[in-house]
Amino acid sequence: MDISLKKCHFAYSELKALGHVVCRLILALDKNKVAAVILKPMPPKKKEIKSFLVFSGYYRQHIKYFSRIEKSLYKLCDQQTVYEMTEERVKAYEELENSLTNSSFLLMQYWKIPFKLYIYACGEGLGALLHQTQIINDKPVERPICFISRQIKPTEARSYNALLVLVDRYRNNPMFLLFHKYDTAMDTAIMIWNKVISHTGSFQNIISDRDPKFTSALWTTLHNFFETNLSFSKAYHPQTDGLAERMIQTLEDMIRRFCAYGLESKGSDGFTLDWWTLIPAIELEYKKSIHSSTGNVVYHDSSAE
Repeated sequence: MDISLKKCHFAYSELKALGHVVCRLILALDKNKVAAVILKPMPPKKKEIKSFLVFSGYYRQHIKYFSRIEKSLYKLCDQQTVYEMTEERVKAYEELENSLTNSSFLLMQYWKIPFKLYIYACGEGLGALLHQTQIINDKPVERPICFISRQIKPTEARSYNALLVLVDRYRNNPMFLLFHKYDTAMDTAIMIWNKVISHTGSFQNIISDRDPKFTSALWTTLHNFFETNLSFSKAYHPQTDGLAERMIQTLEDMIRRFCAYGLESKGSDGFTLDWWTLIPAIELEYKKSIHSSTGNVVYHDSSAE
């Protein structure tokens, strides 16, 4: 590869390159480049909105919550969407403008110093902030190195996001049922009827937390019909339902390990994408293990008369 000397800079404390101001310690936006876009009026057409989003996306590593902010504007670029700058879209546009104008400068990573990773997730997106504490002007300063974010994909939004854990108190035999956080009491009742009661028969007693799914009038009616006694654990006293709480801790640990080293579909980083596809294997492996209290395989205890 040949390098043109005319385009090289030597012994500079800082220089401008590819829309950034680069120096030994930090990476910042070139304010002149940003001003040329910010001073323009609000885009009257989709084409200008697309251009603005492409420009903003180039600097997304400087913008906290970028994916969340640009979501409504991104939808506006769809060919099926009528161009209309609603209050939400105007607010998003102005927030992006403000983020570009007042963006944080980023530290240049120093590999001999520990990093701090802040992560967040919700039903709409995922994000992470990579920070590092470095000495600037003889003082330790914690600053971001980059911001990373993306929206939740439609297929991810439709997948399972919760587990219902049932444990037989006498045999320590668990069942892990996949469902959604927004499932209603009716949805939960139908699931338990189809996947549990139809196989095990009705319960004599159920201990659960005070989730509305179990405190509703629907559940009260069902328990009266099946002559089941429903007991609720006390707030901030998980020991009242210690068997289920301990099982949940074990399940969380197993999910972490299986998702990190599982054999299901994986992304480029090698981690499993669909955690819920591993649940049947996790339940099987747990039931094949030797329980510390009984000294027996859980499956043997479950099938014992």
